[in-house]
Amino acid sequence: MAVEHSPPDKRGFYGSWPQSGSPAGLVLATAAFGAVSLLPAEQFLAWGWRIPFLLSILLVVVGLFIRLQILETPAFERIKEAGAEAQMPIIEALRRQPKNIGLAVCMCVAPFLNFYLFAVFILTYATTQLGLPRSVALLAVMTAAAIEVVTIPAYAALSDRIGRRPVFIGGLLPSSSMRSPSSGSSTRGQRWHSLWPQWWDWPSCTPQCTGP
Repeated sequence: MAVEHSPPDKRGFYGSWPQSGSPAGLVLATAAFGAVSLLPAEQFLAWGWRIPFLLSILLVVVGLFIRLQILETPAFERIKEAGAEAQMPIIEALRRQPKNIGLAVCMCVAPFLNFYLFAVFILTYATTQLGLPRSVALLAVMTAAAIEVVTIPAYAALSDRIGRRPVFIGGLLPSSSMRSPSSGSSTRGQRWHSLWPQWWDWPSCTPQCTGP
């Protein structure tokens, strides 16, 4: 919904804010647990660890209120007005775009796996295996999450500027100089440019896009 409400040239930036909500929530949760972790160990294990979970009810209420008040996107409203709304959208998407859905799933596995590995498992590992104080582990996770809140929209804004062109590292020429042999581009650069997948140009993709 964030992407569909966004201007065509800022889809990455708008779409990054819901993703920033995960590390932002981690900052709040870690700060809350850091506060209750100052309690004596007996009190923390008996009842102190429940306080952050009870406080999270407030966020659930706020999120529910926002979701109930938000309007559908203009693109979806146009589909409804045209009577082109699918009866079973999930089945229709899987039938028409299995390759792109599979690519999207695979692209998300690595970052989400690493995020929850370091956000959850590292707290137990640092305290039980490395012998670090719980407050140190919580501070490290909260600091990393706070950095992520800033870097996600920053890199998304950068992707809106250069995301539809291949970014070459290690001395390769920019893509604009590779499009024409007369521009003096190297054979190596032309070869890399020809391998760039066409489906990466997602901001200009229409519902009829089927990949390369």
